[in-house]
Amino acid sequence: MSAPPWARYLLAVLAAIGVFVLLPANSVPSAVIYLAIHLSVLGALAYGLRVHRPRPRAAWLVILVGYTIYLVGNMVTQGAATGLLAPLPLPSGVDVLYLATYAAIGLGLMLLLAGRGALRDFAAFADALIILTGIGLFAFELLIGPVLDDATLSPAARLVLAFYPMADQLVLLALLWLAFAPGPRGPALSLLIGGVAAQTAGDAVFGLSSTSVAWTGVIAQPLWLLSFALVGGAALHPSMAGLGTRSGGQPWVPARWRFSLLVLASTAVMIRVISDAYGAGGLHTAVAAVAVVAVVVVFGLTFVRFRELMVDIDVYARTEAERRASEERYRSLAAELDRRVNERTAELTAINEGLRQAKEETERANRAKSEFLSSASHELRTPLNAVLGFAQLLERSDLSPDDRDSVTQILRAGRTLLAMIDSVLELARVESGQLALSIEPVNVEALIHETVDLVRPMAVGRGIRLVTPADVEQPPYVLADRRRIRQVLLNLLTNAVVYNRDDGSVTLGYAIVEGDRLRLSVTDTGPGIPAERQATLFTIFDRRLGSGHQQAGLGVGLALSARLIEAMDGSISVESEVGTGSTFSIELPLAAEPPAEARDGRVGAGAGAPALLTVLYVEDNLANLKLIERVLGARPGTRLLAAMQGRLGRDLARQHHPDLILLDLHLPDIPGEEVLRLLQDDPATRDIPVIMLSSALGNGQRLRDLGAAAYLSKPIDVAVFLAAVDRILEGGVAHA
Repeated sequence: MSAPPWARYLLAVLAAIGVFVLLPANSVPSAVIYLAIHLSVLGALAYGLRVHRPRPRAAWLVILVGYTIYLVGNMVTQGAATGLLAPLPLPSGVDVLYLATYAAIGLGLMLLLAGRGALRDFAAFADALIILTGIGLFAFELLIGPVLDDATLSPAARLVLAFYPMADQLVLLALLWLAFAPGPRGPALSLLIGGVAAQTAGDAVFGLSSTSVAWTGVIAQPLWLLSFALVGGAALHPSMAGLGTRSGGQPWVPARWRFSLLVLASTAVMIRVISDAYGAGGLHTAVAAVAVVAVVVVFGLTFVRFRELMVDIDVYARTEAERRASEERYRSLAAELDRRVNERTAELTAINEGLRQAKEETERANRAKSEFLSSASHELRTPLNAVLGFAQLLERSDLSPDDRDSVTQILRAGRTLLAMIDSVLELARVESGQLALSIEPVNVEALIHETVDLVRPMAVGRGIRLVTPADVEQPPYVLADRRRIRQVLLNLLTNAVVYNRDDGSVTLGYAIVEGDRLRLSVTDTGPGIPAERQATLFTIFDRRLGSGHQQAGLGVGLALSARLIEAMDGSISVESEVGTGSTFSIELPLAAEPPAEARDGRVGAGAGAPALLTVLYVEDNLANLKLIERVLGARPGTRLLAAMQGRLGRDLARQHHPDLILLDLHLPDIPGEEVLRLLQDDPATRDIPVIMLSSALGNGQRLRDLGAAAYLSKPIDVAVFLAAVDRILEGGVAHA
């Protein structure tokens, strides 16, 4: 980080002063450096006037004029000192320039005082005058008196030389007044006061060297150069802009220091008077007169100011005590705040750590649940695949009526068990947040017709009448997962038929309700549900039972339906009256009608598969292998290759290049998903269509994204399986 311009200026000028001190006095190089430093203060003042725009502008402008006049005088003086110009007489025009410089600097300081509103500050003026009187007495005795007594000088020379210390006194008066008056403070004020003080100090040293052999003027010029540096730094500092404004502030010299200076000045005057009165020769006539005036001024002003300063000191003491008390309270409050912040931080850290651990526990539990669901699905559905598969094969063969009835009972019981397993596993996925939904606009009328057609045979068997709303020209649409909403509505319709009375009715209806939602209702004429049972109706394993009904099931249908509807941003409710019937209602968000192309039907099944085709089945379960062998055996012209390991299946695919690969997801050596990747990455097998088979649910879309042509869950439906095989072998796309 670079230093500000005013600091860089000070460092550069101080370095130049160091070089000046090392050079021979009155040499051309020293004169050049002296004038260059003087010229730099003019540049600094001009920069401050242009950039910082101080107020009042006239004060700094007058100071700039004074230092410009000073430069002209210095150029002539340095020229004469180095022999470039003729020696200067005393007095000369240069003396006029120098005295004009003092007048300009003093006027500039007075203009700053006027801008600060300090010209009426009698206390500051009195303090400045008291101290200046003490200084002036010494200046008169050491500088003015000897000059006036020097008979070797002409009257004009004595007068001019006496004017220099007098001019310094006037500048010092304005400077002390500025230091004692309240107003804006800042580095610029300190630099300005220091610069003007250094200039008067240089003048005093130079005057003493002229009147006494005990003094040397060698340090006068470095003091003048130092004054240039400090005034230039003040002009470059941004705080110079507000030095002449009435923005408030404390005096540059604190009250207690002012009191000390007053006492010191009064004491100095007394000591000087007594010393001269009783010393050898007594008082010099002129000094005696000045001393009398000084004593009167000092003691008169000191008496007046002493009382005021005592009050000021008392106020200052009280203010200082209040400040220290405030600082102590602040430190106490800061310590208390730090303590509370540390305590709260520790509490939040502990809470965050607890939340992190709870999150990790939840994630571990979810992973364990996912692993359990995958394992349970595979372990439960794999044996059912063989049971239902072989039962379907038996159903397709010639059987006696009794045997066909037995097979029908096996299939019904197996499918009921499969439905129970699927419901429990799906409910677990919903509650663990692992259910993937495909939300899209769903035609409500088409949904009603589709589900009613599925339950119509069950309703006709019991004489139950199904009442549906009349079709309209523009049917409404809802935002839902098409398969899930059909599953929920089918569950409600099935319950309405199952728990209904014979020759009763089931009524479906829908209506637009507030909030851009659609309410779909299913009303039955069953025995109704008691009020105390309605509160737990959507609880898992709580079955809806009416009078005289003992239906098979685990009681997860309504619980699963409620979870699925909530996952689709919907709601489900029930109204029931015992002896009259029940109404189950679903509310879902309305949707805009999709474009016509989005409502096109799906690709239909092909007419048949070509002959002499090879199918590779990668499966480690012998019962499943036997089942597929029997199923494909009924399909003419199909040859089955079997592999019980994934790597072997990949090798057989490369060797025989079958027309279709049936790939199980769970294999003993590598997962079926990895086998699928290997087949897709190999140019020799990339074009072979693959049907993925698995007992685990929820993998279909992911496997299709990896390149599978179709995904079928176990236990397989033989008809669906054969249709998928036919579609793929004919070159279509399966969506099973």
